[in-house]
Amino acid sequence: MPPRCGVGGTNRRGGNEAGSGDGDQLIPYRQLMGVAMDAFHWSPDQFWNATPHELWAMVEARQEAVKAVSAR
Repeated sequence: MPPRCGVGGTNRRGGNEAGSGDGDQLIPYRQLMGVAMDAFHWSPDQFWNATPHELWAMVEARQEAVKAVSAR
């Protein structure tokens, strides 16, 4: 079963998807927000207003940039 992207539901273990902090969520919002804020210098509003597609495009672009620097 693919992960759900909704916020505010419950996952199969009974935890809350919005981030209870106990590691049982389906989508790790807290960790994704940390990456967005640290690596991309996004504000919380930028993170919450971004689509999953936009976030992953940024992650992939960063990965490619790191590969290019490492290959030098």
